Amino acid sequence: MSTPPGTVLLVLGVLGLLLVTDGRRAVLQNGEPPAFYLEQESPGWVMFSSGFPDPGGHQIYDGETWGDVMKLTGLAPTPELTRKIALSSPLISGERLDIIVTEGQVSEIKRDWMSSGQRIALSIPLHPDRMTAEDWQVLPGVGPRLAEKICADRQLNGDFIVLEGVRRVSGVGAAKIAAWRKFF
Repeated sequence: MSTPPGTVLLVLGVLGLLLVTDGRRAVLQNGEPPAFYLEQESPGWVMFSSGFPDPGGHQIYDGETWGDVMKLTGLAPTPELTRKIALSSPLISGERLDIIVTEGQVSEIKRDWMSSGQRIALSIPLHPDRMTAEDWQVLPGVGPRLAEKICADRQLNGDFIVLEGVRRVSGVGAAKIAAWRKFF
């Protein structure tokens, strides 16, 4: 008696599936991570600053909003604040948030950017149009004079858009751009 040609492949496939399923169950029963793990996108960071009950850096994932921040504070926004801002607005990695609490409710939210030193430490890419003179001075080869020249050029000639746009400032050449690229 002979076995049909596809039967062997079918039996091997079913045995393989049982081994994977049984091995996965054994891993989960031991409290270990599952056999197949899909990692989420890397998180962004938002700095909770003044007014927050738990200030400091907090991880965020795509889609987290101002409303999520309100839940984290344990405080409700005032009706005026709710009318002023959309609580469904997404957070952006690298933001610094300050809140003002009045009578147990959040009455104001201020948005700003973390310093470039904080963003570099958290591996958040810098953007040349979101940097102050102090931010530029964190980069290698930038002192107070060059930082002021960069900021003055941006005010006079408009945004740089990309890092290469900073080359229009005298004193910034290809070598400096190459040294800074890893931060942008």
